[in-house]
Amino acid sequence: MAEEKKIYIPAAKKGEGISRFLSGFDLHDISWKPFIVLGVLFSILVGIAISINPGQYFPYIVGGIGGIIVFVLIFQKPEFGIYILIFSVFANISDILTDKGLPSVNRPLLAITLASIIANYLLKTGKFDKFPIIGRTEWAMLAFYSVIVVSTFVSPDKSQVISIIVDITKDILVGVALYIGLNSKDKWEASAWILIGTIGFLSLLGVFKELSGTDLTFFNLARQSIFGQVGSGDELRYAGPIGESNLWGQVLVAALPLVIYRLYRKHTPFLQVVIAIVTLLIFLAAIFTGSRGAFALIVVAPVIALEMRIKPLPALSAILAAIIIFSILPTTYAQRFQSLSAFLQTSNPNAVTQDASFAGRSNEIRAGLAMFMDHPFLGVGFGNYGANYWDYAGKLGLISGRVEVQHIRSTKYAHSLYIEVISETGILGLTAFLLFFGLLFLDLFKIRKRYKTYHTDPDWETWVTSLIISIFTFLVSGIFLHGLLFRYIWMLVGLALAAISISNETHKTFISAVQKKP
Repeated sequence: MAEEKKIYIPAAKKGEGISRFLSGFDLHDISWKPFIVLGVLFSILVGIAISINPGQYFPYIVGGIGGIIVFVLIFQKPEFGIYILIFSVFANISDILTDKGLPSVNRPLLAITLASIIANYLLKTGKFDKFPIIGRTEWAMLAFYSVIVVSTFVSPDKSQVISIIVDITKDILVGVALYIGLNSKDKWEASAWILIGTIGFLSLLGVFKELSGTDLTFFNLARQSIFGQVGSGDELRYAGPIGESNLWGQVLVAALPLVIYRLYRKHTPFLQVVIAIVTLLIFLAAIFTGSRGAFALIVVAPVIALEMRIKPLPALSAILAAIIIFSILPTTYAQRFQSLSAFLQTSNPNAVTQDASFAGRSNEIRAGLAMFMDHPFLGVGFGNYGANYWDYAGKLGLISGRVEVQHIRSTKYAHSLYIEVISETGILGLTAFLLFFGLLFLDLFKIRKRYKTYHTDPDWETWVTSLIISIFTFLVSGIFLHGLLFRYIWMLVGLALAAISISNETHKTFISAVQKKP
């Protein structure tokens, strides 16, 4: 009997076809059942689309089809969920959609990503062999979260407790998803590049809008303030996809160190030019927000220069370039910062009282400290500063009765992250907050020192250093700005915790290999 001839079909080589983007997608052990189910669902959705009014349901149908595709991709490659989440959060896609009456995307995307990570772990696919080890920093973060939750229950108004807890939990879980999902240097670096690319793209839209004077918002990715924040010429200030000028400026300046440090790594000439352009775009976009929080760069720039050991000539060239940029910008942007410049000059100590914005901030700080004095342990409850401001402002004589009646229902914010934390969560919240970030910085400096000692991966050391400066910039700008949108800092925290976990695992492997050598 003739021997049956077997046909062997070799797998695609690395970098060829779809395997280039989905490694392992072409393996023979992947079941086709999910794709058959996917095809059936597509047929059903298309049939529904044809039989009903497409104008009313078309966005939901497209979203459903896209959701199914994303679900399959994320289950195969969980890090895809993280990549999409980074873009979605920084571009504020979810809020933009909900403002138009469409479903949110961040919550289902976050749920799918976390479910995919857990499923791959339980099914032992090899993509997630174990979760990161919980250390002192993670316990400090849990302590801060616990104080936040407990503080919400001490507030006299319990109507918003569940909503507040859900929102802050979602924001922290975004960071947790990055923490446990980015379990390799390749995934981490891809996420960092996506963050840089997203901020660069959004900055490009904003700079084009401001320089051209167009009314286009590019689907609300480059819009003016939706909170009525105006510049010196009474024009609405640029506010990015968030729609809040100060907070978008805070996000931009926090992203700058990640890009600046890329300029000092070896890349192709084309990529080097692109990075330089992105750096300039982010810098200009931060200026166009008119946010005084952007002046965190005044504090951070010398730190970067000293850490990089930049020579005097390049440093002076950078300062000269900044002066030239400010000089050619429209006067409305320069005037926005004049009061802060005057405040920094000892020759004009009364300048701060002549600026309405600074006067408002002074009132908000005094009201926040008064809340803390009345509720020293757990504050007035997380997310409740605005609900208590007008009562305290009236008691302190910060406003007249007429103004109070006129603005009693308007929302007020602390305009300082630290005043917000201590007024809403008390001394327990501030202690947990400072302890967490203190331990986070200690861990980051520890792994940075380790890479400097062993010289194992200079590029990774640069990433860690830029991340340290980025978080530091965010916290410095927090002196002037509150933490209304915590999700952005929690994404940086997630990247930091992931970097620490990856570095610790790499160091263990390195030490083990060294010890095994004869």
